[in-house]
Amino acid sequence: MRLASYHVAGRPSYGIITDAGAIDLPSRLGADCPTLRAAIAAGALPRIRAAATGAPDVALANLAFDLPLPDSGKIICIGRNYRG
Repeated sequence: MRLASYHVAGRPSYGIITDAGAIDLPSRLGADCPTLRAAIAAGALPRIRAAATGAPDVALANLAFDLPLPDSGKIICIGRNYRG
């Protein structure tokens, strides 16, 4: 399952990305999960998994992808691009 944050028709959203398009999740999960970060924090992964069987709501061509978690609290990066 591939999750992504994006803008569609000028509004921020998030959903499940499939080969046929995106399953828009805020409309399926309700107001308690307005962002992908909020959905993960609320423990909504089982509800997200259940929504993965639906038909896509938005074509991929209509999406403008954002950062995966645009409202993240902390970002920690570890790189290994040097010789050992």
